[in-house]
Amino acid sequence: MFLIIISGLLITHAITLIKKYRYYYRLFIVISFILTWSFIFKINFYLPMAKGPSRYSILILILSLIFSLLVVFYQKIVTFNWRSNILTGIAVTILLPICFIATDQISEYDYTYIFTPALKILNSYTLANIYFQYDLLPSLLATAWLKLGLTINNFQILAQLSFYLLITSIFLFTKRLFFYKANAFFLFIILIIIKIYGLMHDPIVIFQVTPWRLDLWLILLLLIYWKGIRHWLIGLALAILIIISKNFGIIYTICYFILITTDCIINLWPIQNILTDWRNYFNKLLIVIKQYLPNVIIIITGIIINSLLFGSVNIAAAAAYRRIGLGFMPIALDSFYWYLPIIFSVLAILLIKNREKLPNKYYIGGLFLIIFSIGNSIYFFGRSHENNIINIAAVLLTTFFLLIDLIYFTWSKSKYNPSSIRKTNLIFGIILITLLLLHYGQNILLKLDKQLVNIRKGQII
Repeated sequence: MFLIIISGLLITHAITLIKKYRYYYRLFIVISFILTWSFIFKINFYLPMAKGPSRYSILILILSLIFSLLVVFYQKIVTFNWRSNILTGIAVTILLPICFIATDQISEYDYTYIFTPALKILNSYTLANIYFQYDLLPSLLATAWLKLGLTINNFQILAQLSFYLLITSIFLFTKRLFFYKANAFFLFIILIIIKIYGLMHDPIVIFQVTPWRLDLWLILLLLIYWKGIRHWLIGLALAILIIISKNFGIIYTICYFILITTDCIINLWPIQNILTDWRNYFNKLLIVIKQYLPNVIIIITGIIINSLLFGSVNIAAAAAYRRIGLGFMPIALDSFYWYLPIIFSVLAILLIKNREKLPNKYYIGGLFLIIFSIGNSIYFFGRSHENNIINIAAVLLTTFFLLIDLIYFTWSKSKYNPSSIRKTNLIFGIILITLLLLHYGQNILLKLDKQLVNIRKGQII
């Protein structure tokens, strides 16, 4: 994946070199056009778990029209902070019933993997003698739940809460981050469509795919945004994740080191004078190492604590699980995932190209999302079922909309009319949401019907 991004950067550099040679540039455009259409023809374009338009398509189109009017209304008032805050409050309030009214029963089989370790913890087993299928955090939550005397049947409320916190946090964060604030609103709606209604079943049916396990990256993103990439809290957060969510904690730690390495390379570039001015580069490198040393020490401490607490039983079990390969499958040739490397590459190119113009928080946030999207994708690489794209969709969609926002920023700095750029972005968002409503319409209407039934019954589970 990283090789694809590097290849994209090299190709972009090559284009700038051959642009002055008109014949070769035109030849390159023709070849690129042929390769692009060959790629699309080979992969096709199937949205993950989408059933396509249904007999309710007319109703969905009407809903899309209503939504379009709401977006235009949002665009008109977003410049007034107090009105925008009121609309934000309305949005996160509407999200409450969407997240907290269930449409399916929980999977007793899956939740067993969470409550069995929890019961062992309550019965004073040492952590080293307990097998955690989904790492410590889910079972730790279950332990606290049982300790408070709450019923197992209501435990799904924690899963529902995780989706509410995820979508709300991303919405509020991107409202602050994005240049074009309507993109945050588009992302909010699409997260609801994909994360809540995109799957055939309720997203809380299987606890292991809830944000408590798959979306802990958001904590790191918020910390890096507010505290900076070098702050000791980043190291502490990674150390804690290694202990309570070992698999993703290790993945995120590797991603963090890739992030700081990438940032260092870009800041030290160009390096053509490294041989003649190596002392200067070496001194800069030493300064960088000193800045990150506290985080490295904290992370190593977290790894040591993890080893002392859990021993080697979970490592051996994980190795056996991987060796047996239950449920493992390669990425399908027509998987939607093949389009994501293109998104990552284009975003990386635009970030580096506009690095001097972008706020540092935006630039680092962009690098973070690319690298951590790839890191989170490891969950999909192992068991490449299309539904797992939806399970990790939060980071992927946030990355995609950062790209859309960065394209808006790039065009706004060009000769194009700013008003026309905003309208283009607005139309794109409306078309995108309309297409998603059409393709996921059957799931949406089916689940909405179940939620309405539960509302009439006065129940949320």
